[in-house]
Amino acid sequence: MRAIAIAPIRNTSGKKDATGAFQPEAKRFSDYCRSIGIECKDYLLDIQEKDCFFPNTYIKPNIYAVFTHGTPRSVRICGKNFVDMRNYKAFVKEFIERAEEKTVYVGLYACLAGKELAKAMAIEMSKCPVKFRIIAHTTRGHTTYNPYVIRFTERDLAGSFICQPGSPEWKEWRRRLREDKDLRFRILFEDTTK
Repeated sequence: MRAIAIAPIRNTSGKKDATGAFQPEAKRFSDYCRSIGIECKDYLLDIQEKDCFFPNTYIKPNIYAVFTHGTPRSVRICGKNFVDMRNYKAFVKEFIERAEEKTVYVGLYACLAGKELAKAMAIEMSKCPVKFRIIAHTTRGHTTYNPYVIRFTERDLAGSFICQPGSPEWKEWRRRLREDKDLRFRILFEDTTK
């Protein structure tokens, strides 16, 4: 398996979002992937070209993780829409065409992207001959600590919370997500929060 991790190259004006959260978490994701035997490249992007989802042409990943700002309908890099409701079909098409394996993973570590964008991507991926898993956040919160994580698969196009908010397990889930630095990445690959 091969993975890429994407983060913005520069901070939003007046903030340390890229250097304080997105870049370090993308690096941690890459390190986690390598620790379990997955080749991973991390890239810092500044959007120059429209619909340029892959920083170089030879990469053929089946795991794609992006650490950045989000809205219900987009993920943004350096203040510009990166993947959104206008181009998500092009992203899915290119990603599936590049993937060397028939199981693909997308981690949208971005606020709110689990509301509409992730679901639209799941529906589009369901039309392709692949198994898939997409995780995304449904609320605002830290790029990886945010406990409101929804997962979409080829069997669950509506999406399901990894841990149902307000459930008896919720408090423990939140604690573990903060303390277990790998859990936030394992949930992309595993069916369980254990």
